[in-house]
Amino acid sequence: MLETDGMAEAASILRASNAKVEETGFDNWDGGTRIWTIFLEVDAVAYAHLGTRKESLEEQIVPIRL
Repeated sequence: MLETDGMAEAASILRASNAKVEETGFDNWDGGTRIWTIFLEVDAVAYAHLGTRKESLEEQIVPIRL
């Protein structure tokens, strides 16, 4: 979907990353809700080369935060 929308660099980063899912919280409201976070592990050298594009690419990969 990222490539179709013209975001090839974001798609490439996502493909090259290792995804890790962790429970990062719990809200006890209304019987309880578990909060999960997806972490993308990216090679340190590749991450460093992103420079000022990091925030823009993050917004492309994670457009909605609930």
